[in-house]
Amino acid sequence: MQKVNSSELSNLTYKIIKCSGSLPDHSYRAIYSENKEEYWSVNSGVHHQLTIKLSQPVLLGYVDINNRSASQVQLSISMTNSPNDYIKVANDIKLLHERVKRLNVNFLPCLYIKIRFQRGRPISIYHLSMYGINFDEASDRLGAPVTNLLIRRP
Repeated sequence: MQKVNSSELSNLTYKIIKCSGSLPDHSYRAIYSENKEEYWSVNSGVHHQLTIKLSQPVLLGYVDINNRSASQVQLSISMTNSPNDYIKVANDIKLLHERVKRLNVNFLPCLYIKIRFQRGRPISIYHLSMYGINFDEASDRLGAPVTNLLIRRP
């Protein structure tokens, strides 16, 4: 079986399908931009969540959070958007302000991501990036053992 280098991973396209809130001047849409003059922000300081849908099922390698002022995060992934099907892959991770934090997911099958920001005054994020390898490429490059592990959607 062939090993995957992080330089071979794709920067994944995604859509934010649910956001628990935002300030009028700092919409969640700013997360799509890499411009540091734009950012998503929520005034209250606890438990705000983003639900993200990737453009296709992937083996998710890692998530980069370009943080402005959130203090703690929890990351969960799923192949379906059912509340009972999410698996926590990072819990109570501390974030440094004005830094990028990489959260390793270790190439688990994923289509949906929930990021729950647990603390920060305010909670503010510049940008999110997800990196992984799509299912078809994974089975071509890594062989039958990986294909047997992939979750098939109904």
